[in-house]
Amino acid sequence: MLGFGQKTGAAVPDPSDELALLPDDVSVIMVFTLDIEAASLPPVIAQLGRRFARHKLVFVHSALDFRPFMESKTAFEVLPSFDQMAAFPDLVNWPRYLEDRRALLLSKWRPRRAIAYGYDLQGYADEAARRFGGRA
Repeated sequence: MLGFGQKTGAAVPDPSDELALLPDDVSVIMVFTLDIEAASLPPVIAQLGRRFARHKLVFVHSALDFRPFMESKTAFEVLPSFDQMAAFPDLVNWPRYLEDRRALLLSKWRPRRAIAYGYDLQGYADEAARRFGGRA
């Protein structure tokens, strides 16, 4: 946090520790629903919520419709869809952006497990690299 509020000589915490949102004893499962229509997600959210009731589920998706997550009070993260990347192909280097987001999400949530419906994050980044190359 840029050193604000720290006393001189105080130990600086590891940046990945600063990013973590939850204590270490909370088991997080990251669920990838990338390139999946939001309308098909409510049954998936409900089923996984029942099956993994003792875990914190964090959905990573690419639809702009957040209602399924908000209605079920489920944590979610949003990545740009392939259509959004195609609309702005030269905005950023999309494969690199997805690599950076992956690192951030892993530091922030520290998932112990992952479930993918369709693309996982690496597959999504690979497909972005195939479609958009290394444009910057």
